[in-house]
Amino acid sequence: MPDARKLLVVDDEEVICQACRRIFIRQGFEVETYLDPREALAQATQQDYTGILLDIKMPVMDGIEFLEKLRRVKPDVPVLIMTGYPSIPNAAAAIRLGAADYI
Repeated sequence: MPDARKLLVVDDEEVICQACRRIFIRQGFEVETYLDPREALAQATQQDYTGILLDIKMPVMDGIEFLEKLRRVKPDVPVLIMTGYPSIPNAAAAIRLGAADYI
């Protein structure tokens, strides 16, 4: 069972992580942020989260690869994909991998 109202935000831009933190803390969530998707994936597979906000375009590992690896271990955690670079192939891949939404 996930910890009550605990979110993981994964984005390579600090400003996005901090903005999400400010928004969701006000809503009563505990928020953890990671700039490095590899560190975030390790955390996501070890901890239980109410949800994960995940960027698509990141260096080292993109959001689709992150989601593929996460689904092997945590098939049911809700993941919201967020991107400033939307594309139909990425949206289709995210939905195929069980993303809750693509924004």
